[in-house]
Amino acid sequence: MKSTAFPEPTGLWLFAGLCAVAALLLALAAAEDRPMHTDEAVNARILGDHLEGRQAHYDPEDRHGPLLARIARIPAALLGRTSHAELTAFDLRLVAAVCAALLLLVLPLLADGLGRRETAAAMPWLAAGAPFVYFGGTFIHEPLFILLSASMGAALWRWLVSGRLAWALMAGAFFGLLIATKETILVTGLALLLAFLGWLVSIPQKTLQRTLANFRTPHLALAALVGLAAAASLFTDFGRHPSGLIDAVRGWIQALYRAGGQGHEKPWDTYAGWLLGSNVRSLPWFGWTLAAGFAAGTVAAWRTRRTRPLGWLLVLYTVAVTAVYSCVPYKTPWLLLNFAAPAALVAGIGLAALCSLPTRSRSGLLLAAAGAALAFLLLAETRALCFRFPVDPTNPLAYAPTTTDLERLPPRLEALLAARDPDQTVIRVIGDDYWPLPWYLRTYPNVGYWENLADDPAAGDLIIATGDALGGMADRLGPEWRWEFFGLRAEVIILLFHREGR
Repeated sequence: MKSTAFPEPTGLWLFAGLCAVAALLLALAAAEDRPMHTDEAVNARILGDHLEGRQAHYDPEDRHGPLLARIARIPAALLGRTSHAELTAFDLRLVAAVCAALLLLVLPLLADGLGRRETAAAMPWLAAGAPFVYFGGTFIHEPLFILLSASMGAALWRWLVSGRLAWALMAGAFFGLLIATKETILVTGLALLLAFLGWLVSIPQKTLQRTLANFRTPHLALAALVGLAAAASLFTDFGRHPSGLIDAVRGWIQALYRAGGQGHEKPWDTYAGWLLGSNVRSLPWFGWTLAAGFAAGTVAAWRTRRTRPLGWLLVLYTVAVTAVYSCVPYKTPWLLLNFAAPAALVAGIGLAALCSLPTRSRSGLLLAAAGAALAFLLLAETRALCFRFPVDPTNPLAYAPTTTDLERLPPRLEALLAARDPDQTVIRVIGDDYWPLPWYLRTYPNVGYWENLADDPAAGDLIIATGDALGGMADRLGPEWRWEFFGLRAEVIILLFHREGR
C-alpha cells in the first residue's frame, strides 16, 4: 500500500473545513434558546464542582467517564468561568459543537481508503443532519465519544497505510480517551471485533495481505499500553486518586445493569422508528436518505472490496454496531449517533456510486447537484426538529425534554426575592425528581435539596416541591402559603410555595 501520512488533495480538506464551520454554526444557532436537558444539567453540575474545587476525582455513581468534564474546563477557563453559577448554556454547548465540527475534519484521513468523492458525499449527513445538529448542540458525552471513535478509526487506518508507529500510538491514545468518556466503549469494541472477524473472512486473500502488509503486533501492543495508561491517568486524576481504577470498574458494572433498561427499555426496532417514522413536525429526510444511501453504498462497497476494502469494513461495522445497540434494551435517541456516523460514510459511497451510473464524465457535477439537494432536504428537517420544535413531545430527538415553561421560574423567583434579602433567603427543594432545577437555581446562594419535609414544614422562605413530595404539601404548609405550578418535563410539574405577603 502507498506509504503516505496524509491523503494529499487539499480540495477535500477545504470542503471538510467548510462543512465543519457549517456544523459548528448550526449546532450553536440555538445554544441559548433550548431549555437545559436533565443530562446537561447533571454534567454542568459536575463541571461546576471541578471549577469550584469540590470534586477532584471520578464519581462512578450513575455517571459516565471523567473526560467530558476535564475537556469542558478548557473553554470554561478561557471564558473566565470559575463556578457553576457563572456558566452559561453557550459555554456548555460549545464543547459539543466543537466536537461535532471536528468530526468533519477527521474524514479526509480516510479518503484514500474510501475515495475523495465518496468521503465528500458523506459530509452533508454529518454536518446538516438533524441528529448531529441536535445533539451537537447538547452538552452530553455522545458528540465527544463519536469524535474519538472516528479519530481512533482514522488513526488505525493511517497506521495500516503508512506503517508508522506514531499513528498506532495515536490510535491507542484515542482508545484510552474513549474508555474515559463513556462505558459504551464496550458496545463499540464488541461491534468492531465482530466486524473485523466478518471482514477477514469476506475479503479476498490477496487484498487482505496487501491491506495488512504494515500490520505490526509490537505496534499494536504499545498502542494498547498507551491507551490503558491514558485511561488510568484520567480515572485516577493523574495518580492523585488511585482508587479511581476501582471506581471505574464499579462504573462499568453499573453500566451493564443499566443496559437492561432502568426505565429506558424499548423494543429492538425503536431506532428504526425514530429515524424512519414520520412525525407531525417534519418528514424524516435524514433517516430516509441515509437508509437509501447506505443500501446503495453496501452494494458498491461489496463490488469494490478488492480495491477499497475499507468501505466493506465500514459496512460490516455499521451493521454490527446497529445490531448490538438494537439488542440492548436501554435506548435513547443520542445513542443512534454511534451507528449513524459510520452509516453516513457508507451512504457517501452509495451516493457517489449512484451519481457515476448515468455518465462518468460528468459524475462530479452530478454529485455536487445531488449533494446540494441532499443538504436542502436535511436542512428542512433540521429546521423543524432543532430550531422550531426542539422540545416538542412529537419530536423523535427530544427525549424527556425540559419544558419551556420552566424558564418562567427564575424571573418569578427574582420577583419574590425583590422584597427579601437574597443572601438570607433559603430556597428548599423537596422531592426526588428535581433535575434540571440545579441549573436554573445555580445563581441563588442558599438552595438545599431534601427528599422529605423537615419536622418544621414551614421552615425556609421559598419551597419547591417535586416528585413524590407534591402530595399533601399545601395541607402541611397551611393557609398562609400560596402556590404556583411550573412544567418540568412533559406531564411532570413542580410547585413553588411562598408565604402570602412575603
